[in-house]
Amino acid sequence: MSRTIVGAAGVSLWVSLCPFASAAVLAVPSQYRSIQAAINASVAGDTIEVGPGIYSESLNFGGRAITVRSTAGASTTIVDPVNGRCFTANGFETAAARLEGFTLRGGGADNGGGVYVESSSPTIVNCVITGNASTGYSGGGVYVASGSSRFVGCTVSLNTCSLYGGGIHVAGGAPVFENCNVFGNTVTGNGFSAGYGGGLYMANGASVTLLGGSMSGNTANGGGGGVLMGSSGTLTASGWQVTGNSSTGQGSQGGGIYAGSGTVQLTGCTVASNTAVGSGGGISSNSAVSLSDCTVDFNSSSEGVGAWLKSGPTCWVQGTRIRNNSGASVGGIMNNSGNLSVSTSQFCGNATNLSGPWTNGGGNQFSDQCAPYCPGDADGDSQVNAEDITRILSDWGICGSSCGSDFNTDGIVNGADLTYVLSQWGPCPGW
Repeated sequence: MSRTIVGAAGVSLWVSLCPFASAAVLAVPSQYRSIQAAINASVAGDTIEVGPGIYSESLNFGGRAITVRSTAGASTTIVDPVNGRCFTANGFETAAARLEGFTLRGGGADNGGGVYVESSSPTIVNCVITGNASTGYSGGGVYVASGSSRFVGCTVSLNTCSLYGGGIHVAGGAPVFENCNVFGNTVTGNGFSAGYGGGLYMANGASVTLLGGSMSGNTANGGGGGVLMGSSGTLTASGWQVTGNSSTGQGSQGGGIYAGSGTVQLTGCTVASNTAVGSGGGISSNSAVSLSDCTVDFNSSSEGVGAWLKSGPTCWVQGTRIRNNSGASVGGIMNNSGNLSVSTSQFCGNATNLSGPWTNGGGNQFSDQCAPYCPGDADGDSQVNAEDITRILSDWGICGSSCGSDFNTDGIVNGADLTYVLSQWGPCPGW
């Protein structure tokens, strides 16, 4: 078996392909003028190395188990199609199909302006998916229909759609997002519906895993400024930051997270400085939610409950800090229905800390005001350390009036706040 590889001078070279032949490295633009031309010439196991430049094309691996990677990183290697989306994986790609180190921008399609995944499980690494739009209703940046794709170290930013998932729409499957930052995405609404899930929208029993990373500064006119679970499914997160998201429409709920059904499991997560006009500035739920070793701080609602409006199935709060949240009716947690089990958790500075029925598992602390302010402690763990730097970076930019990282209270998290944190490094005084 043989194939043709185009040489640097445009000369066609016949290469033998026996089962034991070494995988080839195909170069763009020195061997192939376009990335897709190199993909079309590749076979399983090949690597395509792409030099810096702006490539006005759409990419599709066509089912190949290949690696397509930039040589200089996403900042200088940009896929910006003339029309259509940036990247499509719908050829039953496995995890061996790898896209690495690109900016995917300016794409537009009915579902998934930047990336579309169906019946495939590609690995997407260190990519910036930005400035894309859904021309239909869903997934301005990313649309996952099915499969078990994995996004590692990616940024999903400044994408838009009209109804479901300004940044990401997961309509099925079980994608994993590892150390990814999803920020500044918007659901605009279309005149008939308000629009839901500014950063992430989940539907149809999808399962999403979030390992580290952040969901910040996303906006939806309807519910779920950060995340909205529209139907049964599972959202599992650890070490994840949900900060500065907003549900802006009249009566809208879940500035950070709106869980309409399914299961939400948060471990070591921060839900902070989110806002909703309606209830649940931090969280609004009608599903089974568990918070373990989390921080729920500085969330607000102008019409209802600040930290968490809970209804429905049994929920659990363990080892969690619910502090300095504010709402027109309840600052902390309001349980409308079902059981709420609370243990080893701290409540302070919420005006009303807990409202409605709940089960006391012991070890809880309640106070009207939180312990003395600790300079530089952005995440409220009584230590000024690397986690506070991470919080500063996730809140970076304009954050409004209730941002725990804005130490000089100028409404912007920037270098001045970072310098302040560094100057206060170490244990908080008195702790």
